[in-house]
Amino acid sequence: MAVNKEIDEQVRKDIRTLSATLTRETGVSPLATSSDAREHLSDVDAIVALLTTATDGDRVVAVTASRQANCIETLLVTRDPRDDYGISESVVAVEKCDVPVETILKGWLNSDSVPWEEYVRDLITLMNDWHLYEADELSKLFTLHLFILRRCYHKLVVRMLLGEKLWGDNPFSLIHKWLTTQPVESFKPFTVKVTSDTAQYSLQEWNISPSSAPNTYTVDRNNVTIWFDFLRKQYSNVRRCLVETDSGKSRARRSVLADDLEEVVTTLAVLQNIAVSRLVPIVIGAVPNLWAAFAERQCFTLLRMPPDLSPDDIQDALEVMPDDVSDVTSEVLARDRVDRYLRTMMSPTWAANHLHRVVLCQPRTVIRAYIAKVPANEKPVQIADIDDLIGRLKQDNASQTTTTVDWLEKYKSKHKSTGHANQHAEAVLMGLLCQQSSTSAMFASNEKLPVAVGRRCCFCCYKLGQLLENGCLNNHDDLRTDMPELILPGTHGVVYGWAAPSGIPTPILRALKAELLEVVERVAKRAKTSMLSSTRGGDSPQPEVGNFHSAKGATAIDSLSSNSCRVQHRRRVAAHCTRATHRYHYFTTHAQ
Repeated sequence: MAVNKEIDEQVRKDIRTLSATLTRETGVSPLATSSDAREHLSDVDAIVALLTTATDGDRVVAVTASRQANCIETLLVTRDPRDDYGISESVVAVEKCDVPVETILKGWLNSDSVPWEEYVRDLITLMNDWHLYEADELSKLFTLHLFILRRCYHKLVVRMLLGEKLWGDNPFSLIHKWLTTQPVESFKPFTVKVTSDTAQYSLQEWNISPSSAPNTYTVDRNNVTIWFDFLRKQYSNVRRCLVETDSGKSRARRSVLADDLEEVVTTLAVLQNIAVSRLVPIVIGAVPNLWAAFAERQCFTLLRMPPDLSPDDIQDALEVMPDDVSDVTSEVLARDRVDRYLRTMMSPTWAANHLHRVVLCQPRTVIRAYIAKVPANEKPVQIADIDDLIGRLKQDNASQTTTTVDWLEKYKSKHKSTGHANQHAEAVLMGLLCQQSSTSAMFASNEKLPVAVGRRCCFCCYKLGQLLENGCLNNHDDLRTDMPELILPGTHGVVYGWAAPSGIPTPILRALKAELLEVVERVAKRAKTSMLSSTRGGDSPQPEVGNFHSAKGATAIDSLSSNSCRVQHRRRVAAHCTRATHRYHYFTTHAQ
């Protein structure tokens, strides 16, 4: 048994070492969350949205839930860099608050900060005792939005300011400015669904009326500018209520008045309802060259990387990775990133509505919640760890070992340290599900278990889920074989420093280590091919960079009207994206 434990620890150490050295390398092509998975994940996604936005820090929460005969079992895993949770991953029940729902909801009037754990208890209590509060349902829902906004508005402001830093302004104002300054020669009309009574009433005040079909609005060349004038004014109202500026620096207000909070709840309901209609990405695609304005501004921001814009901030809202930077020349990705940003910004509003519809308004169901807290960082990976791995790899005579060892040697010569290997919340959750003693009572059925974390998985978490789902455990009689089938979000495919959680069997970890070694092999071959191509193409002309931004900030795409200009612009952006990639990679590699 001691030998087995020693082998297990060695495999875990190798995974930490490999993932840390491969940090920000692409391990697998990005994979979007499938529509079927998204449907299964929606309920737990709502819980994640409410819990991760109730702080201005970088708290990560992973959630799974199972509907049993007479209750819903929920398991939460949380990680917060600012809290020292030690190394415990024990599962603890979340106790309900011994106060009525009405009292909890009235907490929106209190502007004092509330500990995150207390907020979790409040939400669990609301989900269990909602039916005991006898009041008008719409009034209860509005108060629920006020309660959640009071806890989440700091994170909402962080996301608003992120978009303004990334693109130079909010998307609604950027689109409105483009529509009012650029001639829109061709615009194909389309329809959107707006279902909220509040949104419909607000649109009516702006002389935007529905078409003959219920809840359906036509967006055409004559009214598209009015739509975005309306949207930018709504955004401006939210900003006025929640954001303060001191010495030229914007931040969330320390305290928000009750009247302002009520106005923001109403306005966000309008913005969220229109955001889910996909009006914004459709217009970005329908107006010639509008997508390129977002691409150019985003690329320019990444080039200069202001000190108050961190890579983690960017990834939080857009999932922009180093390899993605070159994709700003993609029209589809430019649209999708704006769409994802808006949905992320509005996520607390969506989550409250979803929770109200699928839980609070349904026949009473007991909600039992359990929570496990994990530390954010493990000890740093040392150069000595790479030496140890190289020494053992050299004992292997496999043909690919030489390439892998050479790459690790070069990496070691360029870096004095390799960073941290972090525990990932979704991986810890999967580890807990592997431990029958911890979860058998909660998840006894054979149903599919959704695992939500609020963003796409990294390479290691994605591969871990695949290995568990593919039934590797079934090949070993001495290991558990009744692991529930997991439903995971997609993956951005990028490797990050990763510490294997407890509970994962050693054979699974060995398979994951093998996957990481394959990534090293591919990265090494790509680097070698790139070096050879660079040597052979030394005399080829460089792409014309041009004047990307004038002194006054005028964009280089103002005059784009022909296909040839568009192609030329793609080349200019691609050239700058190459520089942006290096700048972004350098910044993130050396950031503390």
